Amino acid sequence: MKKTFQVPRMVPIKKAAETVALSCYYLRQLIKRQDCEVKFIKSGRKVLINLDSLVEFLNTGENTGVTQNDDIKERIGYNG
Repeated sequence: MKKTFQVPRMVPIKKAAETVALSCYYLRQLIKRQDCEVKFIKSGRKVLINLDSLVEFLNTGENTGVTQNDDIKERIGYNG
């Protein structure tokens, strides 16, 4: 009996960002989190993201803890 296995689709951050229509910055921040559910590997300075894992993460609607508005408010120092 022959075993079959699926090779994960690993892509650079830029390609992943283009595929799922998110910014590279957002993906970098996402994988820096300790509780990140997206699978990735680092090879030197290059980061490869498991595209299937990223799509699954986005489809489940998991909250990343930081909204885009909160990030912008933090950068400009908004306290209101």
